[in-house]
Amino acid sequence: QATLSAGQFFSASSSLPARPPVGEWVEVDLPARVDLVGGWSDTPPVSFEAGGRVVNCAVLIDGVRPIGAKACRTDELTLVLEEVGRAPQVCR
Repeated sequence: QATLSAGQFFSASSSLPARPPVGEWVEVDLPARVDLVGGWSDTPPVSFEAGGRVVNCAVLIDGVRPIGAKACRTDELTLVLEEVGRAPQVCR
């Protein structure tokens, strides 16, 4: 029921943001989120049906945002997942 009713709360747009050029890297860093109370009750589909209240905080480690990712657009339909200290995993 919750996932079926979610459509009334948002709409998909046909206008997408511009894609970066092939070969260009895009990076993002963010703080860790620590849920103190009510974790995940503020996310769809639960929040659409019952509302949600969460108390959380963002955490920096040694003054740095500890979570990061980077992506590079390629000509191939390939996903490479790599974690520091581990061998890359390629998904095609």
